[in-house]
Amino acid sequence: EMYFFRHTSGKGGTRPGDLYSEKMFTRPWDLACENLGIEGVSLYPGTRHSSVIGLKPYKSPEQIKGGTGHNTHRSFTRYFMLDEDDLRETYSMTREKQGGKGLAKISNSVSC
Repeated sequence: EMYFFRHTSGKGGTRPGDLYSEKMFTRPWDLACENLGIEGVSLYPGTRHSSVIGLKPYKSPEQIKGGTGHNTHRSFTRYFMLDEDDLRETYSMTREKQGGKGLAKISNSVSC
């Protein structure tokens, strides 16, 4: 019910909350694709990845998946991938919970 892209101010004859016109996004997208020689990629699937990545700091994966309209977990995981910063943050949080000791090292020796 709520538009993903909407005006926040009343400039240019719009009211806060008004929907952006379709041409406001498709014209620059089509021009960029033409300049790069990209064919057959429309705006919506072409921007899904950046939308998912942009929402990562603010919402859970389940919330993002629902908001982007992904129907399957497999299709969503193509866009929602952990990068190096995400992994560093995860391990940092783990280290803090262990009292600053860090993760245990794997021993090369095997005992029976």
